[in-house]
Amino acid sequence: MATLLGIVGVYPACAELVVGPLNRSPVGAVTSGLPYPVLSDPALADRLVFYAGKVVVAVGLLAAFRGIAALIRRWLPRPEAPPDRSGSPGI
Repeated sequence: MATLLGIVGVYPACAELVVGPLNRSPVGAVTSGLPYPVLSDPALADRLVFYAGKVVVAVGLLAAFRGIAALIRRWLPRPEAPPDRSGSPGI
């Protein structure tokens, strides 16, 4: 979970703190230089809400796929390994 939050948090931080200040385009109504034109139009507070929404979606998808994996493991357990019938004492 921490890795996911770290990855999702690094991208907007990099866009806001590195990419935006170093670029002049795309130009939006409020700022310029962010990777996508749609991010250059809203104010910082609105962009933070946008980024927070993406974190919520990422955590929700992680929880959904984790639940699906648990169901699959429950319904389709791993087959047991066949017994060793070679007669050798396994080293």
